[in-house]
Amino acid sequence: MFLEFQMRIGVLTGGGDCPGLNAVIRAVVRKGVKEYGHEFVGFRDGWKGPLEGLTMPLSLETTRGILPRGGTILGSSRTNPFKIEGGVERIKENLEKNRNRCLNCNRWRRYSWCGNKARCPRCEGYWRSKDN
Repeated sequence: MFLEFQMRIGVLTGGGDCPGLNAVIRAVVRKGVKEYGHEFVGFRDGWKGPLEGLTMPLSLETTRGILPRGGTILGSSRTNPFKIEGGVERIKENLEKNRNRCLNCNRWRRYSWCGNKARCPRCEGYWRSKDN
């Protein structure tokens, strides 16, 4: 069942590797593509990816066979965009440049950003953490 709209969603893993990250990436992509028709892009090396625009396509084909691999196919880093002058603004610019409507982050305080105010009332177009 496809929704009336499809989104391009960015995914990143940051804060260090842990077991299960590839499984999460694969599950998000499979569910999003098969059930909702969404398109996914992976940001490389944690928050460094959206800061510098480092991406890779995430599809059913690129996530096939990643479960037995250790770490994360996207890479991770301990880059903190809040400690870099203009970091958050650079991320927002790169997300818009890449046509990303949402950013789903695994680990690192579980921050996410959504620029799809009209169709994503939970996010309302701002940085969100599980803590707020």
